[in-house]
Amino acid sequence: TVATAWQWSTAGTGTFDNTTNASAVYTPSVADLSSGSVTISLTTDDPSGVCGVTTDDMIVTFFPFATANAGVDQSICSDSDAILGGTIGGSATLVTWTSTGTGTFTPDVNTLNATYVTSLADQAAGFIVLTMTTNDPVGPCPSVSDDLELSISPVPLVSAGADLVVCAGLDAQLNGTISGAVISG
Repeated sequence: TVATAWQWSTAGTGTFDNTTNASAVYTPSVADLSSGSVTISLTTDDPSGVCGVTTDDMIVTFFPFATANAGVDQSICSDSDAILGGTIGGSATLVTWTSTGTGTFTPDVNTLNATYVTSLADQAAGFIVLTMTTNDPVGPCPSVSDDLELSISPVPLVSAGADLVVCAGLDAQLNGTISGAVISG
């Protein structure tokens, strides 16, 4: 006769949703994840006859998810650069920055904490999105992305007007102007 039942077991400390179901789901424990892998075994029952119990092992290897944080959204003046403070974790080791604008990343698009130099088109638009994407790490976990919204305000412009020469005791007529991001002066 042949085996008619089976039982899942683990060398780890995770749990099965049903140890007697061939399509069981294994939920790894924190200790399993920390060790990086766990051995899981499937054992048959003891059929009648000369054949005994049979066991087969499999190793499940765990890869951490890649994580990405492009940093907090920023607001800058159009004459300033955006200093980026991205972080990555898990299995991610590299990043690539992209922009909905036409500015440049210094020293390059693969520097985690690059500086974004806005273009005239970015400044005119007043708003762009910078996206930091991790590399596709080794293993089954995919790359991940995170966005940073960059608001670009026009530089405040102020002019006191031309120099004046007036007679002592007379009023000086001032003719100043403000523009850009300034609404009062």
